[in-house]
Amino acid sequence: MSYGARQAENAHLWIAIPEAPIVGHGFGYAYQPAFGRANSFTATYGPYYAHNFYLWLLAKSGIIGLGGFALFALIPIVRGLRTPLVEAKASAAFAAIYLAVCVVSPAGESGTAAMVLGIALGAAMTFSRKPIPALPSLMSQNPHSYGSTSRQLAGGNAEASDPSEHLIESAGGSHKGLVS
Repeated sequence: MSYGARQAENAHLWIAIPEAPIVGHGFGYAYQPAFGRANSFTATYGPYYAHNFYLWLLAKSGIIGLGGFALFALIPIVRGLRTPLVEAKASAAFAAIYLAVCVVSPAGESGTAAMVLGIALGAAMTFSRKPIPALPSLMSQNPHSYGSTSRQLAGGNAEASDPSEHLIESAGGSHKGLVS
């Protein structure tokens, strides 16, 4: 598509946006007239499709939709860039570059491209999260309870004198064994 055709798309979008600035026209709204040969892309999908993702989103979902998308996209990027982890910074940088490209490419309108953006934003958000502290192990809580806890989990005698031994109940009777 030529530069002139993209400018025509933008002009049609700028006409549509003030008509429904708060909530937009909806995703089924044809913001420009169909043109080109019958059954061609420009005749069938062209009225609904735009190269500038942000103007397209503003026309379709208004300030509310664009603002919601901005929060959804910017929070992971900011968090990722402010985190010391390289993985978070890389994911956030990739997502930021991808979002910059959306000014001239309809990446946000394509299912596959939108999925790639979602993965990048999700990775930035995930890598920038504070680590969840590990659950304390039974050993670190009380080293003297280790043997009895193991025996209790095995269903055996919790009162054995040697913490490395436990009583295993089996169908044929009971015998002493070592905790592994």
